Amino acid sequence: MKLIYFYLLVSFYSSLFSQEKWRDTILISDTASDRATHYLESNKIIENDSLIITTILEFEKDKYYNSVYKLNKKNKKLTKFSFPIVHKDNHSGAAINVNDKGYIIIVLGAHHESITTFISRKPWNIKEFDQIKTLDGVYTYPSLTIDNNNRIYLSLRETNYKNDWRVCLFVMESEEWKKVSNPVIGNYNNWLRSGDVNNLQHTKGYQNFSSTLRFDKNNRLHLLYRIFEFIPKNLNVDKEAISPYHKYGMSYLVGYTYSDNFGETWKSKNGEFLEKISPNNTLVIKGNSKPELTSSFFEISNLLLWKDEKPVFLIVERKKDKHIVWISILKDSDWVLKKINIPNRYIAHGKPRISIRNGYLTFVISCIEKKYYHRKETWGNQNNINLFGTVNLKSLKTKSVEILDIKPSWPGVLSQTIFDSGSFPPVLINNGNIETKSGNVYLMY
Repeated sequence: MKLIYFYLLVSFYSSLFSQEKWRDTILISDTASDRATHYLESNKIIENDSLIITTILEFEKDKYYNSVYKLNKKNKKLTKFSFPIVHKDNHSGAAINVNDKGYIIIVLGAHHESITTFISRKPWNIKEFDQIKTLDGVYTYPSLTIDNNNRIYLSLRETNYKNDWRVCLFVMESEEWKKVSNPVIGNYNNWLRSGDVNNLQHTKGYQNFSSTLRFDKNNRLHLLYRIFEFIPKNLNVDKEAISPYHKYGMSYLVGYTYSDNFGETWKSKNGEFLEKISPNNTLVIKGNSKPELTSSFFEISNLLLWKDEKPVFLIVERKKDKHIVWISILKDSDWVLKKINIPNRYIAHGKPRISIRNGYLTFVISCIEKKYYHRKETWGNQNNINLFGTVNLKSLKTKSVEILDIKPSWPGVLSQTIFDSGSFPPVLINNGNIETKSGNVYLMY
């Protein structure tokens, strides 16, 4: 095991938490992919008082596969189980969750592929898994959530070359995924129908939603998403808001909706409950349903619920080369947004990860010093750092930020398990090399 220390960027307010921050940092894999902790939608860590279980994407002998690791917090014993399925690329990380009986659910990530799901045979045990029926289709970005009746739900992005790419929601029944709804779509079909197809740079469409979802204590299902898609070439948009990696790609709105009937219908901005939410029907937290009316590019964190009822998340807004990080929380039926203080020396970019401990939101976000920043050189940049911070959820004031010393090849990941204890959440850090496609993964706990 390798011990890694981190240093403080700014003075830390030690009174925030009654317990120490992290006890140890260990190397859990030296056969990891350079995107071992991909993607935002897919939770990577589950934990209880004595165990931490993580899943990462490995790369060994030119093959991608998923593994799950279990760490005993007390004796530091680390065990591993690898799934015997080879994936085609580094977009194939898994999603993990656990029900209230301790049975582990793992959906192996896919990149425009069918979905494979495993359930542990014993609670909190990774030695043996049973595979359920494969969900056939063309899917990416799995996200798992569980309702108060212990039913398991899965959201995915569906690739659909004849229609809108969309968010799809499934529920597990008799160890098989059953379709519930298609909650969110983009503007692609409207553009295709209303103008010259030659104005669409990607005539088969492309949409990405970064969607995550959570049930609250009343079984209301909350859904957070952003809409990224390739916009028509004849649309008069702010060029500064275009993705530097995609000539016509634009993330133009951050949206939120909820369902009170387990995902069958979703609340629109007008208060109607619809089977699917289009940009025009979206309750927009940031941006605009019309790309030409916004000058920003948006990234979002995962969604969490404070006190098991109040949706909260982070937004990274890029306006030209200025990046603003917002915390957004629903309070008394109104969305409240407040800036998070990022040190002036750094630019925050990418999708943050968040957790909640003892009334504080904790976050980890990729940052880079301004002198090294270039809009088209953020992915895998060796000058990236992980910035860890805390925010008081009552006052929304930024309480602390610090740099984690391990250089990341991909954004760090936090445990999303909500504890009332004062300890910091476990952190997975992917330290890889985009040229060799391989690297290490460390766990801070």
